[in-house]
Amino acid sequence: MENNKTQKPKNQILSTGQATSFEDELIAMGAEIIPMPSSSAPIPEEPIEFEGVKVNGMAQSVLSAEKPIEWLFTDFIETGEQIIIAGAPKTGKSLLAAQLGLALASGGEFLGWKAVGRRKVLYVNMEIKEEAFARRVIKQIKGKENRYLFDGAWFDVHHWRTLDLLKEKEERAKLESVIKFMQPDLIIFDILARLHNGDEQSSDMKAVMQALRQVSQNRTHIIVHHTRKPSADSTGPQTAMDIRGSSALFGEVDTALVISKRAGQGARFVLTTSARSVELPDEILLNRDENLLFYLADNDESDKVQKVFESAFKDSKNILATDLKKHIQNAFLVKERRAADYISKAVNDGWISRHQRSDRQYEYTEGIAAPWGLNQ
Repeated sequence: MENNKTQKPKNQILSTGQATSFEDELIAMGAEIIPMPSSSAPIPEEPIEFEGVKVNGMAQSVLSAEKPIEWLFTDFIETGEQIIIAGAPKTGKSLLAAQLGLALASGGEFLGWKAVGRRKVLYVNMEIKEEAFARRVIKQIKGKENRYLFDGAWFDVHHWRTLDLLKEKEERAKLESVIKFMQPDLIIFDILARLHNGDEQSSDMKAVMQALRQVSQNRTHIIVHHTRKPSADSTGPQTAMDIRGSSALFGEVDTALVISKRAGQGARFVLTTSARSVELPDEILLNRDENLLFYLADNDESDKVQKVFESAFKDSKNILATDLKKHIQNAFLVKERRAADYISKAVNDGWISRHQRSDRQYEYTEGIAAPWGLNQ
């Protein structure tokens, strides 16, 4: 009788078509190597259909993956996506949403992302008076003389102050008809709280977000919403996890942009991002100009941080940890925790290193990657 423990398993393994030591080992173990079909072989174009349901095989997945992406902003927003722009009161979330819409309507840029061309935008304003909204828009386009850049592409509607998408069927149908008639590429809903009467902490929000997809008729749409009130000891920026409402709300959207005000000197705002299908920076530092337009503040902030650390190490390559933290707090007018964040980033970037002295106190030493003079 054969000893089963000594028998070698015989499994079928797809070959890459190239001899490898790994495949040799598999053969020695008793594996059967089956040549992989050539990648140049024709791919069946038709999926399997069963009772009206299309079922894709890997061949169809390959074809789908190779289709060109339909962007509104290259490497930022695809067609058909649901996006939320959130922030605490008075942070400028509506201004940011309008700026994005105006950039698309003019075929311009939004925070460095280029629109693929002029596209039609419909802004559904439910929060402020029509006249106040118009004054803000004219300011953002830098004067009425520039209206020609947006003619035929920017539209706004002020008909509704509230509209319960789940209950007011006639008004919802009216909104859907307006969207169908206007055929916009992007719809901006401002603000979510006026589009339902449900409990934001319940699963009702999933139904509201799905209703917005249906109302938008598979068009790209942005929803302006509030974040939770930050705690008193909070020092970092708000993120998608701070969006007001249940997790079902955040789980529905494709991209979340959350704007916060920053304390101290340097950039006045920070935008945190979370996206399902594109790679975005975790944080984007922003300032805002006299035309209510946000712009990137990375260079301003980086220069400021470098100068502050450079001044801390001006007279010595070493500084006590407590002294460095106080120096950062005074320079940026921030609390201790925020100063610790600056120091932690400097350590991660190799600007400084932390070690314990013989008297058990901690100090920081200028690092090899410090971008100022002592190591240049």
